[in-house]
Amino acid sequence: MDIFAKDFSFNAQSLDLTTDPGTALSSVKKAIKELSEYRTYLNRQVARVEDATAIIESELQSAMGVGLDNFTLDFAIETAFHIASRLSQDSFTALDIQANTESSIALHFLKDRD
Repeated sequence: MDIFAKDFSFNAQSLDLTTDPGTALSSVKKAIKELSEYRTYLNRQVARVEDATAIIESELQSAMGVGLDNFTLDFAIETAFHIASRLSQDSFTALDIQANTESSIALHFLKDRD
């Protein structure tokens, strides 16, 4: 996504409506056209973000097994306490997993040096 700043300033005081109304009208129409084009561009960017958000929400719902409307701060805290409790109940397994992971990572790096 690419959003960029654009200067849409318009100097209406420099328009001479009495001696050159055609040029004044042309300038106003040009400014309106530029604004309209940028608005269309921004609307497309908003649609892209909304599509990406829908995909992320769907993936989260699928991975977590819970709808995002139910995913509150209380639910997150409860889940964190549950995970911490499970880890503390089985701390030896957690330490073994961590130790095995660290050694496998070290072996991986040593193999890559050869």
